[in-house]
Amino acid sequence: MGDISKKTLAVLVIVAIVLSAVATWKVLSTPTTVIVKPSTAEGKSQVSFGIGVEPAPSVPVEKTGQVRFVVQ
Repeated sequence: MGDISKKTLAVLVIVAIVLSAVATWKVLSTPTTVIVKPSTAEGKSQVSFGIGVEPAPSVPVEKTGQVRFVVQ
């Protein structure tokens, strides 16, 4: 089996880039939905989510970060 030519390799790379760009665009353009199915058992079904942003500190922060998820 011979080596793959540079032209063939370039075409494969371009095809891969185009496919990944199309797939990324498709995923980002699809609206995000949350589906909630009512519970058949006694009780309530409730789903809520959100993102809260806290104000930046007034003093410079070193190269660290904090992420906080609150599940209620």
